[in-house]
Amino acid sequence: GNGYEFGNLGREGSQGTIGAEPDSNMYHPVTNISWRDAIVWLNAYSEMQGLDPVYCKDSGMTVPIKQSVAWSGDLFTEKGSQDNPYINLDSDGYRLPTEGEWQYAATDRGENGADFAAGNYQFWVRDLSASDYDYALFNYIETKKVGQLTSPNELEIFDMSGNVRELCVDYFEPYPFEAQDDYIGQGGIGMRVVRGGSWLDPDVQRYPIQSGFRQSFEQYLTEDTTGFRVARSMPR
Repeated sequence: GNGYEFGNLGREGSQGTIGAEPDSNMYHPVTNISWRDAIVWLNAYSEMQGLDPVYCKDSGMTVPIKQSVAWSGDLFTEKGSQDNPYINLDSDGYRLPTEGEWQYAATDRGENGADFAAGNYQFWVRDLSASDYDYALFNYIETKKVGQLTSPNELEIFDMSGNVRELCVDYFEPYPFEAQDDYIGQGGIGMRVVRGGSWLDPDVQRYPIQSGFRQSFEQYLTEDTTGFRVARSMPR
């Protein structure tokens, strides 16, 4: 409503029905939405809550982006488009986390040196669908209810390692050599950062769910391994 339109309707977890209302008892993460869809949903949710949308068509941050286009190999490069929006990180609305924020949360403010966000143990690949290793690895696997099989990290945040990969606001590009304070990738249009790994990563590839591992993701793609985590800026 209110002029918002989504290119992809999304679904609950990896096995839900696309476009269906979520099951109130499942609480699986949303999947099959693109980066484009995510920012439009976040704008809509912000507006519904009486907050200022973060992603806009204009530099004055007065015209929120309300439509996303489904899969397309063509990118919208014009500034203010859905692939290259004006972003107000100081807005009080809901948004995707920056990669720096995601890393900060996954590593307990940077103080946790463990490989995985919930501790130095590989949770979501081996034990995703069953307590038995062989069954989970070689048989039916899928997303799970948020927080079902792991403990939260020191910040009381669940599923930073696994379940679904999480979209970040940043463009994907090599890190700068100099130390950064809340680094935000400003590279070319097309590839965004995803973090955290997913339920589909095989046990022999534990590195995708390590807290320091990063991957790139086309802005128009949708997958049942990829969703997003909602962030919001604190008042300054």
